[in-house]
Amino acid sequence: MKKQTYEYIKNNSIVHSQNDEYKLSKEEYYLIYSFYVTYSLCANQSQKKRCFKDYGWPDNNIRSNELGRALARILDFKGNENFCFTEEDVLKEKFMDLELPDGFVENLEFERAVVGITNEKNKYLKLFYRIRDGFAHGNYVLRYSKNQTKMVVIQDNNSNNVTARIVLKLDTILHFIRAIDRNNLLEEAE
Repeated sequence: MKKQTYEYIKNNSIVHSQNDEYKLSKEEYYLIYSFYVTYSLCANQSQKKRCFKDYGWPDNNIRSNELGRALARILDFKGNENFCFTEEDVLKEKFMDLELPDGFVENLEFERAVVGITNEKNKYLKLFYRIRDGFAHGNYVLRYSKNQTKMVVIQDNNSNNVTARIVLKLDTILHFIRAIDRNNLLEEAE
């Protein structure tokens, strides 16, 4: 696996010493933690891992099928320069390009992400992997955009390096869950 380095320095984090500007409802909290953390679709992140089949999809392939189209309606990565998935050692440059420099994220008016190396094979699972890490480790902050849209700012780190910086609408994070969970597994467990 290639190596990426962007030294993690706590005070340079985009979420460090930031205060939440809103709270997740009980339902939002439950859905996010259940889907992204407890039952993560990604790699070996959870002993309770689920796959797309568990949620009612015919297979685990999301390319060129109904699931892929459903996810693309929520957030389409094709030709979207606001989302960078890289295996090269260019994280610092990409963070700067997408207005995700060290410290406070000022511009919350558009969704974007720089996602470094993961073991996942497609962009949605790469993003879910990093969303999972952000929520599981408390490396996120809930903020409002200028027009009062609920945004989630996430930074993922390993022990030495920053591995992702993400700004997404809370609705985007929740729409992914609802689109994937065709069998309503999470609704039944509430």
